[in-house]
Amino acid sequence: MSGSRWVAPALWAILIESLTSWPSPPSFGAPAGSDKLAHIMLYAVFGYLVVRAAQRGKPSPSSMILTLIALTVWAALDEAHQLLIAGRTASVGDWISDTAGVALGIAVRRVRALRPTQRVA
Repeated sequence: MSGSRWVAPALWAILIESLTSWPSPPSFGAPAGSDKLAHIMLYAVFGYLVVRAAQRGKPSPSSMILTLIALTVWAALDEAHQLLIAGRTASVGDWISDTAGVALGIAVRRVRALRPTQRVA
């Protein structure tokens, strides 16, 4: 397993932790519930990157399950960590959105890995 494959997931993890460590982030007048979409998208990318780094080619069921478990725990710890940040709160709804995003990212990676590769003649 090449260490360079883990650079993108590590950088994405740093991005997520930086965003969730921001005290009292600005509100941009987004519609109610749109933050859940942001959670889903951030964690979908995270899930995709981690399962891609964990296994080249078609991800095995075990690598997908382990990625889902690990990133679900990560998301729960991230929500708990927000309790320590002024102006932030923890939310079960956010954690569920994070978990849904991880599952989505893993599924997208699986589908992409199943597509036949096109060879240029």
